[in-house]
Amino acid sequence: MSRKTIATKDQSPQRPLTPSAKHPLRRSLRKPFQIIHTNFRAYLTINAIVYGLVITGLVAAMVFPNLSATQVAILEDNGTADLVRSLINNSWLFSLTILGVNVATSALSIVLPSLIVPFAGIAIFAYKTFTLGLAMARPSRTLRLRSAWHSPISRRPCKRVDAGLTISST
Repeated sequence: MSRKTIATKDQSPQRPLTPSAKHPLRRSLRKPFQIIHTNFRAYLTINAIVYGLVITGLVAAMVFPNLSATQVAILEDNGTADLVRSLINNSWLFSLTILGVNVATSALSIVLPSLIVPFAGIAIFAYKTFTLGLAMARPSRTLRLRSAWHSPISRRPCKRVDAGLTISST
């Protein structure tokens, strides 16, 4: 039997689906990628704004180290840092917690305020993104180098000191 389709009065000829188009994951991802492709300029603009705010927070924390220290102190005081440290050991629980936090954050701090005051969620999201950059910044040169995976200094063992992490000589 050939792969050609037979056209009738009611039916126009259709091309058979390729094996890659029959895959359910590709079928489910086709529509979102079509939307992104259709609105590509808006997609790039939104990404530039979001990543620009994160980078602005990182730069602000490097220029004003007290901002980063204050943000880290806030995370330590409200228990967020301890929660993250306890979740890092279990990757599945950690990823499930991140998913829950993202869903709750988007619902409570973006959608809900926008229902009350139109577009208020965008301003709140911008503030949260900027403070994320503040929290991610490393205050000292040693910690910045330690965060870079390709840096040879990141492979050395660390020891805890009152002032922070220091690189041991052994």
